[in-house]
Amino acid sequence: MLSSKLKYLLTVCLILSSVSAFGGPVLRLSGIPDENPTELQRKFQPMVDRLQRDLGMKVEYVPVIDYGAAVSALAAGKIDFAWLGGFTYVQAKVMAGAQPVVMRDIDRQFTSVFVANAASGIHRVEDMKGKTFAFGSKSSTSGHLFPRHYLQTTYHIDPEKDFAGPPVFSGAHDATVKMVESGKVQAGKVVGALAKLVGGSGGGRPDMAEAGGKDAGELNAALAQAGEVVSGLLG
Repeated sequence: MLSSKLKYLLTVCLILSSVSAFGGPVLRLSGIPDENPTELQRKFQPMVDRLQRDLGMKVEYVPVIDYGAAVSALAAGKIDFAWLGGFTYVQAKVMAGAQPVVMRDIDRQFTSVFVANAASGIHRVEDMKGKTFAFGSKSSTSGHLFPRHYLQTTYHIDPEKDFAGPPVFSGAHDATVKMVESGKVQAGKVVGALAKLVGGSGGGRPDMAEAGGKDAGELNAALAQAGEVVSGLLG
């Protein structure tokens, strides 16, 4: 049985495309690439299949190279709808008048965490001063904007001055994990789900938790999500 949110989503899709046959135009969807594009395509496939079956039309997932490309594709009409984060939604709203349709329940509990290489000597946020550091994508709400805000306001750490050089932008959450594991950076920001895979634990306020990745034996579970894009990033 369809949920009310999914019914609403299907209604919006019909309005956007005005297509009811496989021989007509294609309904295209995309999402911000917060992890390996191959993994994202796998995760989006059940939605593609469901929409295609229920709408009676061709539906395609369109991969994009970065967060900004998802917003630009939506604004240019190259895709009909997209899964966006907080900041990218604001951009799409300003650029194209995008309207929110549905939100995942898990987004209400989203937190930002920090993960550190076990050999870095980092045990708390304050220990990150003088270390190399990576955010995720520049346009990521959980991977950049909120961590930067709380580093500055709560921990009085200036990302541009207090680390060992300017922070790196990995481009995606799983890429951050790979960079920290490889030793290319000593501290990095990832969302809570990935931190748990590398033994992340800790505490804090609901809007800002801190964690350390102490269980090296679990790194493979997180790194399994990083494919050719991450390998290319690291060289």
